[in-house]
Amino acid sequence: MKNFLKVLSVVLIPVLFYLFMGFFSSSEEKTANKKNVNASLTPTPIQQKDFLHFIFNYHYNPYNTTQWVENNLTRYNELNYNALHIFGGFDRNLIETPELMGSDRYGKFGPVLSQTQIENTEDLMDNMYRAGLKGIFGRIKIELLCYGQRLTYEVPPTDNNTTINNGFCYRNIMSEDIYTEDEGRTVLHPVAGQQSAGNICQNIYENLQHSDVIDYLFNSTGTWYLKPVMKINISNPNPTDDREVARIEVRKFNGDILETKIIRVRDFGENYNGLDYIDSYDFRYEPPGTNLRISGSTTNGLNFGRAPSYTDPFTFKNNCHVDFKIYWSGLVDVWFDKLIVDDQLGNDVLSGVYDNDNIPQEVLNFASHQDNLTFFADEVKYSNYDCINHVLSVMKQYNPNAELVCVANPTCCNFGLRNNADIFNLYLHSVNWKRMMVDLYQIFAEAGTVPDNLTNCDPRVPQSWKANKQTYNNWLQNKTFGQKTFEPNNTYYNILFYI
Repeated sequence: MKNFLKVLSVVLIPVLFYLFMGFFSSSEEKTANKKNVNASLTPTPIQQKDFLHFIFNYHYNPYNTTQWVENNLTRYNELNYNALHIFGGFDRNLIETPELMGSDRYGKFGPVLSQTQIENTEDLMDNMYRAGLKGIFGRIKIELLCYGQRLTYEVPPTDNNTTINNGFCYRNIMSEDIYTEDEGRTVLHPVAGQQSAGNICQNIYENLQHSDVIDYLFNSTGTWYLKPVMKINISNPNPTDDREVARIEVRKFNGDILETKIIRVRDFGENYNGLDYIDSYDFRYEPPGTNLRISGSTTNGLNFGRAPSYTDPFTFKNNCHVDFKIYWSGLVDVWFDKLIVDDQLGNDVLSGVYDNDNIPQEVLNFASHQDNLTFFADEVKYSNYDCINHVLSVMKQYNPNAELVCVANPTCCNFGLRNNADIFNLYLHSVNWKRMMVDLYQIFAEAGTVPDNLTNCDPRVPQSWKANKQTYNNWLQNKTFGQKTFEPNNTYYNILFYI
């Protein structure tokens, strides 16, 4: 799908993107059209003026420029494309050194863009525009930021609850008596002398996101930051006050204990006012190395026990026992709101590390170019949505017209959600998208992907790929897209879209 010389892509991409490039006219319209994922809706008609016929392309490779888009613009015209996509240069092999991703010609993730790199990119956009090809650009300084991860685990009002916060919640709580509201928050508030010490919440329901995709776009085997959001009614804690407030018992993929993180009264900091909820703690009075970071490693970290690969999502889900149990010591009153867990990139993105650096470099230089239809990031999942929202918000601070589109992949998302019926409902309504893009790998050659009545088909397309129009349409509707009255006939690719 990344190379325009792949004949199959030439045939399939028009079908995919004609059906899946949706345009939202306003946030009000989007809200009005929001529906339950199990409802049946008439799809919003695609307006002809919004039709894009484009193809995915590799990023620039200085060692093989023969297939680089800029050297083949006339060939795209011959194939009647009116737009091109270009990947930004993500390289899984550089996941631990992301500053090296990208290219010397068009810019890398780490170094500031040089004037030459800016001019090279502008020339590329100019040449595409003159060729009548709108651009969908994966720029590594923006694309990579969208792969940062944040999970927020809320507390439920009742025991055995799996629906709060889309299932990203603790399934079990100590007692419904400790559930209360405080400052507009729903929290667990055990009181010393009234409740006994114990786990106030445990057994996260949607616990798969740390482990579902560990060898692709996301660095799930790297460092994760635990950020319990709590408060205590003690102001200006004394550095000698070592009473334990709470501890986080981290469970690996296989269910064994990885680490236990303890937070004491003094860790709230000498300037803590006894009123605010905080998620960052001061461990200066604890033994060296005390922190709230854990490893996601498959050998000695959070993902220990995860098989190298899974072909069956049901086996994967049954085997995943990742958990962050919150134990209360019974010594100090506490208000526990939620647990936030960020990977390294998510922590940096949401801390604003790139707000005045990577993002403005791209937006100020290229967002207003007449050829730039949108910036792009590849296949994302639920844990990326907070970072995507942050990146898009910062982009619009520099240029209100800057746009971003990310791909949703049913396969990728399916492994990461226990309630996979919500895959596209969450995708559509977690980010204020103007456009949507979806990978559907249900279309493939063996299924009879090419209608046999095409008169101008490339001779390199095997005869076995062709099917009569009845077979072709049945596969497209029944196996892939679904119609307004039924969902695709597939056991776990629930891919009807609700716009």
